[in-house]
Amino acid sequence: MDFLVIRNGALYFEYATQWRDIMDDKGEIPTGRFESALAGSLRQVLNFYNQHWKEPLASVILSAVALEAQAEKAMAENSPLPVSKLTLVMGQPISSEWLVALGCCLRGMDGGTAADKEINLLGEDSRSRFEEEQLLHFMRFWRVMLPLSLAILVLTFAGADLFVSSTRIGIESRANLAIPGEEAAQISSLQNQAQNFNREVALVTAAEAMRSAKGPFVDAVLKISAANGITPLHIVLSSFGTPVSFIGSATNESAIVAFKGALTADPRFSSVNLPLTGVQTQGNTITFSMTFVFTPAAPPAS
Repeated sequence: MDFLVIRNGALYFEYATQWRDIMDDKGEIPTGRFESALAGSLRQVLNFYNQHWKEPLASVILSAVALEAQAEKAMAENSPLPVSKLTLVMGQPISSEWLVALGCCLRGMDGGTAADKEINLLGEDSRSRFEEEQLLHFMRFWRVMLPLSLAILVLTFAGADLFVSSTRIGIESRANLAIPGEEAAQISSLQNQAQNFNREVALVTAAEAMRSAKGPFVDAVLKISAANGITPLHIVLSSFGTPVSFIGSATNESAIVAFKGALTADPRFSSVNLPLTGVQTQGNTITFSMTFVFTPAAPPAS
């Protein structure tokens, strides 16, 4: 027994009672039990409707092939609404047992084109359901296939890396084994000699660069010192642009003053400072200390 609630042309609720629930032990349905089950189910459906909707029901429509009289009696006695039979009139009344055959006949006569829609109470046709099911099957396939493909790619790359690594190790091991012991010792000795030679060349190059860079400074200081009768005793040059510490000696103070003036007049020397506390007399020799900044002359433009 199937109970349907139809509102505004759409199915809102469905409630079914299985035949096996009202059969006796022999598989038969007594009339009293059928009427009692029908009346109880009808009351449940009416109570459910009254709890959810305020609009009153118009009527109860009965569609039955078997036990139609018993069903009509039970519903008339237990339903507060008028009960009517579902009957079509097409020249003559058509009872419920012919409704399915009549519907099939009418749809067959209509032509059955692809634009036809099914007659159902759910608003969903089988074509849409079929397309959705096909889409779900497709998505399930790729949901499994995509991770599997990625796993195969990862395993392929891992195998390729392992193969390349093992091949490289094998080649290196064969190359090492191919060299006899004496030749390997000679090669190792030659490599050490080459490293030592390169280290010495680097030291010579660094010394040459330092000498060539500081050569103009030494030449200029020595030239001005000799011209003014100064004997250099100690010169400290950290880098160009920083103060140079100079200690020298002379026979008289006039030579020291002349030496300072010569440095000041040379554009390569700046910040010449001769503190008086640094001038000391030791017998016939006068020692002094001074600081200045030396800036090499820019090379001529080519």
